[in-house]
Amino acid sequence: MAQYHLSGHAVITRANGQKVVRSAAYAAGERLQDDRYGEVHDFTRRRHVLDVVMVVPQNAPDWARDRQQFWNAVERKEKRKDSQLAIPYDIALPYELTLEQNIALIREYAKTEFADRGLVADVAIHRPDPRRDPRNIHAHILIPTRPIDEDGLGPKIRNADTKQSWEQEREENILRLRESWAEHHNRHMAAAGFDSSHYIDHRSLEDQDIVRQPTTHRGVAADHMEQRGLTTDRGDDYRNIQAENEKRALRKRKRKDYAEPSEASPMPDAQSEADKIAAEAIRKEQERQDQARKDQDKLQEALIAEDKRLKELGQKYLEHRDRLVQQANELDALNKKILQEIADRFQKQNPLDSYASELGRAVHEKRQEIADNRDRRYLEGDIRDSGTRYSQALHQHYDSGDPYQSLAKAAIAEHASFRTDQALLSDQIAKTADPKAREALETRRQIEGYEYLMITGERIAVQSELITGRLNSEEAVKMRNAVRGEIIKDENGKRIAFPGYTQEAENLRFRYRNLQAERAAPAKEHAPTPSALDKIVADARSKTAEAQRERPASPLDKIVEDARRQTPAPSRSRKPRPDKYKDLNDPQKDKDRQQQQELERKAQKDRDRER
Repeated sequence: MAQYHLSGHAVITRANGQKVVRSAAYAAGERLQDDRYGEVHDFTRRRHVLDVVMVVPQNAPDWARDRQQFWNAVERKEKRKDSQLAIPYDIALPYELTLEQNIALIREYAKTEFADRGLVADVAIHRPDPRRDPRNIHAHILIPTRPIDEDGLGPKIRNADTKQSWEQEREENILRLRESWAEHHNRHMAAAGFDSSHYIDHRSLEDQDIVRQPTTHRGVAADHMEQRGLTTDRGDDYRNIQAENEKRALRKRKRKDYAEPSEASPMPDAQSEADKIAAEAIRKEQERQDQARKDQDKLQEALIAEDKRLKELGQKYLEHRDRLVQQANELDALNKKILQEIADRFQKQNPLDSYASELGRAVHEKRQEIADNRDRRYLEGDIRDSGTRYSQALHQHYDSGDPYQSLAKAAIAEHASFRTDQALLSDQIAKTADPKAREALETRRQIEGYEYLMITGERIAVQSELITGRLNSEEAVKMRNAVRGEIIKDENGKRIAFPGYTQEAENLRFRYRNLQAERAAPAKEHAPTPSALDKIVADARSKTAEAQRERPASPLDKIVEDARRQTPAPSRSRKPRPDKYKDLNDPQKDKDRQQQQELERKAQKDRDRER
């Protein structure tokens, strides 16, 4: 028996964040460009679309037949942020007809009800979902809220007297649309040779004098849960209504058979074949519900068991954590015991005081070196390393499939980053009023500039060697001399010592650290916290001194005491920093540097000749 279904959904409106171009692309399974929002809605992977067509009025312009142009025109026509754009309809097609017959049916209906009234109808036919009812072939119709003519989209359809909205207009026309669909459906079924049992009626069961309770709509989520064997409230209501309708139909047939007995109809006390089928269906449905309840009970038991297992795991984790804490405490106690044994053994051996002095001096020197490195990193922390900038550019742009092009892109990106950093420093210098701060920022800008020239010069030298195929090519030697320093001549032929980018950057760094140290507020020097080894050495020293005071002096003690007086105590002041500046105009140093460079060039030529 044919099933009747025609429903109109809520109006597509911007107030709900809906987009009519996306709705059209989804229903048609196409890829459409949304000009208003600058998006592309691609639903071409949907394979269940059987037919799509734009049914337009006779006087409509040509662009109305293009789905993308038409729905973008609808978006442009509406100006309000809460505009009503279109109204969708869902219609169930008769599964008894072929696809061609259903296409002819839905197109005729869309033309009669929408196109002849000046509205464009976007029609899409979808095949049934293979996981659900195979008879569910249906159509989606999307129509705008404005009619169209040769001049384009016109004003919205409204009642001139009541000024009612399109939503009210749709509610009033839904009965007419349902009645018209029933008329079109039945006429095409009759033309295809089907009798009245395949016809549909748009009226309600009460209007048709049919004593049957209408079923409820279960929905997609409830159907998927039922397929997995889980019972739902909507599914139970649907099955209860079906069972009640079957019982009601069975009682009606019994009353009819009893009122008009015949040889072909059984007596009321005898069970007919239809009664047996209905009773068997009810019994199977009851068994399925019982099995679903059992499955649900098993699932609940499994969840309870899983909760119990998780609690046990949590208890085991707490026990394991306690064991780890206990082991850590035991290891700490063992460590203290070992340190105490070392201290006792050190005391028994009675070592010379000179060994403790040398050990303290070595510890002091190591601490001084660590403090110098820490101060240098702290004072130079603001300077950005050029190697880091180039590494970031390589990480973003290097491609092993195209090394030369990607290296060029990385060099361009590194240069752009360098220019940006220099511009930011220049702006910061211009805004700084403190002379010391301005001098420090200017020195930092020069340091980053020299280091960028340094790493760029080294890169150009390597590239020159790769291109020419010769080590120490003319361009490579020139760039390396600029980086490392050389003796050059001015316009008058006078020799000038050029320290190179590397030496200039190092000298500027020394100057920058001095500036930063002058600007920093004086801080109190805190004595370093004594370590376990320091404590052991101090205890050993004090106990050794006590033992020496108690025993009589020997010749060896006199020798040790003389050596201690002659050995200077380690100084607590910092070591003087080496002078980083060199007198570059010293003729003797220029001559030595030139001779050293000549020797290096000769050695390189000999190595090239051997190759």
